[in-house]
Amino acid sequence: MLPLVGMIAGRRSVDDEEEAAVRNEPGSTTWPDEPARAAALATRGMDAAMARLNEQERNLEFREAFLEHLSASGPVVLFRAHPVDFSLGYVSPNVQRLLGYAPADLLRAPGVWLNCLDPEERLQLQERLRGAAERGEREISHEGRFRCKDGRHRWLYSTFRMDYDLSGQPAAILGYALDVTERREAEAALERAREEAERANRAKSEFLSRMSHELRTPLNAVIGFAQLLEMSGLPPVQREGVGHILTAGRHLLDVLNEVLDVARVEAGRMQLTIGPVSLDVSLRESLDLIAPLAAQRSIRLSAPSFFSGNCVLADRVRLNQILLNLLSNAVKYNHEGGEVNVTLKELGGERVRLCVQDTGPGIPPEALDRLFTPFDRLGAERSEVEGFGLGLALCKRLAEAMNGRMGMDGGERGCTFWLELPKAAAPDAREEGPTYEDEECSLLQETPAGARDR
Repeated sequence: MLPLVGMIAGRRSVDDEEEAAVRNEPGSTTWPDEPARAAALATRGMDAAMARLNEQERNLEFREAFLEHLSASGPVVLFRAHPVDFSLGYVSPNVQRLLGYAPADLLRAPGVWLNCLDPEERLQLQERLRGAAERGEREISHEGRFRCKDGRHRWLYSTFRMDYDLSGQPAAILGYALDVTERREAEAALERAREEAERANRAKSEFLSRMSHELRTPLNAVIGFAQLLEMSGLPPVQREGVGHILTAGRHLLDVLNEVLDVARVEAGRMQLTIGPVSLDVSLRESLDLIAPLAAQRSIRLSAPSFFSGNCVLADRVRLNQILLNLLSNAVKYNHEGGEVNVTLKELGGERVRLCVQDTGPGIPPEALDRLFTPFDRLGAERSEVEGFGLGLALCKRLAEAMNGRMGMDGGERGCTFWLELPKAAAPDAREEGPTYEDEECSLLQETPAGARDR
């Protein structure tokens, strides 16, 4: 009894009144003898210890109830398994709600959890667990199909954590399993939709390619015979009609060529010859071709002289096609007597950006997200400007195929379309020719061939 009294008194578990009684202070309660004092102190200490113990038990019960609630209502199945035969020593009660098995169906039965996996996946997982134990690894993960009690299969993502004893041997496997069936089904649906879209895109591209070839053959015959009629000395009225046939035929041929190019790019069959191309030469050729169209509308074309010596990595034919499209759009969608300015910017990362700015009415902000959509002319179909809305869509794809980019910057006046391409070293022999320095371009007598539309 005395050691117990000393321990209790040392832990200061008595109140001030009892301490005063022990010290026999004046006016305080006195004990008749020493055993009575010791018994009172022991009783008070035991009561305080029991109160603390009861509080700890209540906290422990609350925590156990809370953890039981989480394991029963949560989406994750918790388990503890033997490291050799994978018999389960514990499985959370929510396994019945999620997978259909009562905990008693799975406990203590060797390998019952692994037997619910597909045979091939079961063998792979067993081999991985065995290898992890031999190498002393702590954790591995696995995702596979799990057979539920009703015969359905669910996808489970499981993590297995190896618990080792003091000798380094596996003592238990602690793990959890999360049902990821909805994610896997969504991924499968997305993959099916992607494959279906690719099949539809290939079918569309093949159809456009075949139709373009089928239409170009008779169209070339129409244009050829119209050219023969034009040279046959017809009266003026008839010559004017033949001229309309040629104009419409050439326009339709351009459209067919664009459709064919779009089909080739989308199908990945566009053959490009990438090499150093002089921007000065390509721009001069495109400006010469577009100059007659600009002269008809009194539109001034200008380009600075610093294009000379600048080269980009591109396919020369396709680069000229893009430049011609941007310049023809800048002229066709411009005001009478407007301007078209071509500028060049050097960007970081060895890239250059060529900009074509017009003074036209611009493009409404609400239509910008449809700017490069094939066959969408952004309302221009109600204007007098001819076109089918393929030019910009094709040019953007061509630019991307040449490791470049294409876009548009709006402003208070007109549009600025830009083409960004990798910079290249100048070739050994470059074509020489005049450059344009803020002066009106020379006019050719030909109609610009290949001028495309938005």
